[in-house]
Amino acid sequence: MKKNVIKKYISIVLILTLGIYSFLGLFAFEQNTSEASTMQPARTSTNIAGIDETRYPGYRERIQALQNQHPNWNFVLFYTGIDWNEAVTGQLQGHGATPTSLFEFSAGVRDGDWHCHLCGVRGFDTGVQVARWRCASKEAVAFQMDPRNFLTSQQVFQFQNIGHDPRVDWTALQTAVRGTFLYNSSFISAMLTVSQERNINAMFIAARIIQEQGANPAPGRSPLSSGEGWHGQYVGYFNFFNIGATGNSDSEVVLNGLRHARNMRMEYSRKINCGRYKFSSS
Repeated sequence: MKKNVIKKYISIVLILTLGIYSFLGLFAFEQNTSEASTMQPARTSTNIAGIDETRYPGYRERIQALQNQHPNWNFVLFYTGIDWNEAVTGQLQGHGATPTSLFEFSAGVRDGDWHCHLCGVRGFDTGVQVARWRCASKEAVAFQMDPRNFLTSQQVFQFQNIGHDPRVDWTALQTAVRGTFLYNSSFISAMLTVSQERNINAMFIAARIIQEQGANPAPGRSPLSSGEGWHGQYVGYFNFFNIGATGNSDSEVVLNGLRHARNMRMEYSRKINCGRYKFSSS
């Protein structure tokens, strides 16, 4: 696995505007040897040439290359002041039970140093013979959190800002969800409504639901999005984002997710929940 030197602070978010999409955000890292964990005030800038390479190595060149390739893209730098080590540590919780960060094991590709030093090669899949999802090491998490590894024309879109974008209209969203179970007027209308009410990009809502539930979940295979409950329990509850759906068996995962839906009042047959973003499709 490729390793990177872990810098002290998360310090820049790169924001990109393109097409119907709103923004993209990336983290950059401040090279600071001080052991003090001091939060700095957040600020924004559009001055790519002014990025201090002594503090933020590797960013100016990569961002400028993207700007040269795509002159119609607009970049905004957001200096967060968030401590880098604290951010990485925050993604390394739940060892031995329900780890925060898992990676999909692939022999000879994502192997070796990708494994957490505490959990080892233990898998956290449910209902499978060969475990694929394993707890990630600190080095693996740091690699994935370092945006310098993803400053390409293709991968930069993973950092899209999820704020509401008025350019995402009915036609754009309908095109995006064509061929999925979200392709109906009720879902599309509901996603556009919550996009405005909760300041969240409708494209993100659709993409996240499909990521969590599948494009076309088979009957009985997605109880968190069907409203049918689980073996007679929690009928009428929905949890499209799988919030709180954790455990070491299918039954435990589903029941925890539906229980969370009940506790958060994510209910009724025409209610759809997207994390904390609720909207009615009626």
